[in-house]
Formats: sequence, C-alpha cells, structure tokens
Amino acid sequence: MVLRFNQSVRQIVSFGVIFSLLVPYSVLAQELEKPKDSTKEIASIIAQETAEWSDKNESLVEKLFESAERLEREAARIASLRGENYLKDLIDKNQFILEDSVFGINMSYRIIDNHRVPRFLINNETYIIIDEKIITRESKHLKQYIARIHIESGQNQSKTGRNLTVVYINDDVTSVEHLSKPKPTQWSWWKEYFISKYKRPTLSDVSMAVVTGMLMQGALTIGSTWVKHKMQGTEFSMIPTYWSMGFALGIGSFLSTYRNWAVNSGTRLTRVLKSQLVSSLYAVGLVMAVTDGSIGDRLSTISIFTAEGQAKDISLLANGVMNNYAKDYWAQISRLRETTRENAGNIAIKIPLINKQIDWRRASFEYSVLYLIPWTINVVSLIALASTDWFQVPGTNITVPILQFAGIPVAMYWSKWYARRLAERAKSDFDAAVYADEIEKLAQKYESVWDKYFGLKTFRKIGRKCSDWLK
Repeated sequence: MVLRFNQSVRQIVSFGVIFSLLVPYSVLAQELEKPKDSTKEIASIIAQETAEWSDKNESLVEKLFESAERLEREAARIASLRGENYLKDLIDKNQFILEDSVFGINMSYRIIDNHRVPRFLINNETYIIIDEKIITRESKHLKQYIARIHIESGQNQSKTGRNLTVVYINDDVTSVEHLSKPKPTQWSWWKEYFISKYKRPTLSDVSMAVVTGMLMQGALTIGSTWVKHKMQGTEFSMIPTYWSMGFALGIGSFLSTYRNWAVNSGTRLTRVLKSQLVSSLYAVGLVMAVTDGSIGDRLSTISIFTAEGQAKDISLLANGVMNNYAKDYWAQISRLRETTRENAGNIAIKIPLINKQIDWRRASFEYSVLYLIPWTINVVSLIALASTDWFQVPGTNITVPILQFAGIPVAMYWSKWYARRLAERAKSDFDAAVYADEIEKLAQKYESVWDKYFGLKTFRKIGRKCSDWLK
C-alpha cells in the first residue's frame, strides 16, 4: 500500500512539473513571434498594385535615381566628417539608413560583390540599382541576394519575402526588371530557398569546425562519459566521443548553411522542428553506434516496427523536441547580433608555425561558443536527473528537461538586456537615427514580453492568486 501511494505521489509530481513548465513557455513563444506593424506612407507615384507599376516606369526610375543621389551625398558627408572606415562600418552593419517621409522611401546600401548597391524599400517592395559594368546579371552574389529578398526579407511581418525590382544601368541604357516572389507551389521557390540558405564551406569553415566542433565537442563528450561512468557505474566507451566528433565536424563545416536554415529564419516552431531533424540524425546514429550485435540488432533498437524501437524513438523525439525548444531561446543572442549585423566580419587566427592566417567567420564562431551553453546544460541535466525517475513521464524514458527550461528566463533576460544596450548605443549616434528607431522597437518588444511573463507585476499577480486560493 505504501509503495503504491509513493508511486501515485510521484506521478502527480511528474505531471505537475510537466504542465507548469510547458504551458507558460508555449504561450511565451507565441508572444515572441507576433509580427510588428510596419505600415508606412505610400508614395503617390507607386500607389497602384505591383502588377500595374510598370506603367509608371519613367517617373519611378527618375525618383529612384534622385534618391540614390541623395544617398550618395549623405554618404560623402559622413565620410568627410567621420572617415571612410566609419561609413564602411555603418554600411556593413546595415545602420546607414535614410528616410523620405513624403514619398515613404527607406534608403540604404547593400554590399554585393564587394560593391555598394543602392537599395530602396517602398510600400514593402524592394528596389535596387545595379551598374552592369560592375555587377553582371549572372553574378552568384546578386542571385543569392535576389533569393534572400524573395524568401527571407521582412521576417517581422505576417508573411516573409518581398517582390524585388532591379534597375540595370549600362552607360546611357536603363532597363527595369520586376521579379515577383515565387510561391511555394512553384519549383522556382524551392530553387531560391536553397540558394538563400546554402553557403559553400571554405577551408576556414572546416578549420573552425575542427577546433570549435570536433575537438571541443569531443573533449566535452569524453568528460560527460567519464562523469557518468564514475557517478552511475556505466561502462566507459570512446564510441560516443568518436561519433560526436565526426558529427560535429560535418555540421560545423556547413555551419553557415545550418544557421541560415535552422537558427536565423522561420518561426520558433519551424526552427525547433528543423533543429530536431538534425538532433534526430545525431541521436539515432549514436544509439546505433553504441548498440552491440549485428546491423539487424542495431536497427531493431530504433525500428518503428518493434516495441523496443518504438519506445526508444518516442524517448529520443520527446527529449529532443523539449531540448531544442529550450535551446532556441539561447540562440536569441545570435539572432540579435545577426539582425543588427554586430557579428559581421571575420576573426583573424594566426598560425605561428607556418606563419599563416586563417579568417573565421565571426558569426559562426560566436554561435559555436554560445551553443556550448545549452549543450552543457543538457549534459549536466542528463547526468543529474538520470539517477532518478522523479522527473520522468511515468511508464516512459522521457525526462522533462528541468534545467533546460529553468535556463529560459536567463536567456530571455540576457536577450532583453542586450537589445536595450544596443538601442542605447544606437541613440548616441546621430548618423544612425533611423536604425536607432528600429532597434528601440526591437528592445521594447523584448522588454514587454519579459515584463508580461517574468516581471515583478506578474509574480505579484501570481502571489495574489495563490493567496486568494489558499483562503
């Protein structure tokens, strides 16, 4: 009787913990993904529908050229007052922005093939001016830029992607090409989706994967395996280390592609699902690697047609989804720095023995380092909770990631603090006034979500409800 009573208590505690952790964070995820209102004034000369805009080519192109001249004059003024390097830094970080409130034009530069390209946002449509003597229509970078405009631009809207109009100039000849964003039902959409995400790995990418992925991941895996061996008496094996190192080398070599696909784009739900796909590949490979017996025996441990395989698959899937859900909050710092282009550029790594220098992408290096935070929390959680089934879903091997979920408020507070810091820094630069307004809105978004779910008012409200309930 006592044993059954204890089991009942443990089941109640388990379900209570799961419910109390999952529900608030599920609601929080929806709040963070709410689109912002980005309505602007519409210029009278482009007030018609996109399909009809070609009737006003002449007046539109004339207006774009006037805006480009204004943009160039402002760039020259800033360069003369504060130096070319300061201007370059503004442009590289997408902080050099002008606005024409009369015609509703947002003006800036984009770098294509290492050249400045005037870019205009008018009524949520993108326009660029390309000098064909400098950038050809067959430029791979230009094609990637077009794909990213169609697929990724305007991620704070209810629908991502914008139409793009390219004004080509070649001496005195001007031609205009309107490129409507394709639909997911069209092959061209999938082609552009791939182009917008894929980044061919370089020698620098592979070298960074060896250091930050293969060696560091291998060292941490050895450490966690040794700790489990000492604390829980499990068999010490190097197989998990070898598999982790090989997997980290593969993912790390294509880290830019992975970040574009699974970290920096989509909603929280789609990011978690895409991360889970990669996690499942790693987990399934690890299970097969550590399972003894023939290839048939190993496949049976993950097969959906065997009871053992079904239990293992459910456990891997449930634990993976919850871990990736918590991990996505830690990736907010990387997304913030990506959005604000604070992670632009490279980190120079000098190799003393051969007197060579390798440039690592700063964005990829920062993500690799930040990724170690949720990864370490996950390892510590597995070690700490594996010795008890108090936090397991009754009748399964699914463990509720207590430590991972507990880290979400820490990641949220860090993101809120960092967004505010960026906003305050932008306010102090009068040459980045438009950018400062955009970052201020972003900071307010994070602060409002924090106050709603983790602020003092929320906890006071919870305290009052608990008091009323106890009366």
